Amino acid sequence: MKIYQSFGAGVNSVALYLLLKQKGINFEAVFVNHETDHPETYQYVAYLREQGFQITEIQPNYEGFSSLYEYCKFRKFLPSIYLRWCTYRFKLQPFWNYVKTPCTVHIGISAEEKHRCHPHERKGIKSKWLLVEEGINRQACVRMIKAAGLEPAQKSGCWLCPFQSKQQLRRLYRNHPGLFEKIVELERIRGNKHTLIRSASAKWRYLPELTALPLLRVLIYVAKADVVPIID
Repeated sequence: MKIYQSFGAGVNSVALYLLLKQKGINFEAVFVNHETDHPETYQYVAYLREQGFQITEIQPNYEGFSSLYEYCKFRKFLPSIYLRWCTYRFKLQPFWNYVKTPCTVHIGISAEEKHRCHPHERKGIKSKWLLVEEGINRQACVRMIKAAGLEPAQKSGCWLCPFQSKQQLRRLYRNHPGLFEKIVELERIRGNKHTLIRSASAKWRYLPELTALPLLRVLIYVAKADVVPIID
């Protein structure tokens, strides 16, 4: 039976890759490139390859689109925090279409997030969470990466993800203003009906006083300061 790793290039994925190698497991690490991860993620994947990591890169093909951003722009809508169609169409489906079944897929979820593990078998694909089985938490993952002499992995994810925190949006605004402006443009195209920002309680809520504004104003707010700007 073929063994795969769902590789996202984050801390957990890199630690899991190292653990699988340590255990002598023959596997294929698969990275789905939907062209909307942070630039640092692609740089890190290139770095890992230089360090000897063998990573297969595949791309989605959903309705002719390989780029999540371009698909959103064409369809005039944004990723949803409720439906999470973006994960399904541009990450999971391409991966499921690529693997040869029956197979086992190792997923990088650390021990403190074991609640995210949902045992099930899909189309002959059996999921395993080795970090959880071994009781390896995120801090231990970081130690494993450092012990291997590797540069630390950064948090992976999409630059237009609606689950981003204020800090992540600030970083995007400062480090990649071009990508920031693409999010702003997407909201302009989509309209202002579903403008959301994250509350202090780490949950999403609608802000009636801001939902009539272009996302530009909302994102400037979360990127620059913790004070809502004067609305004119």
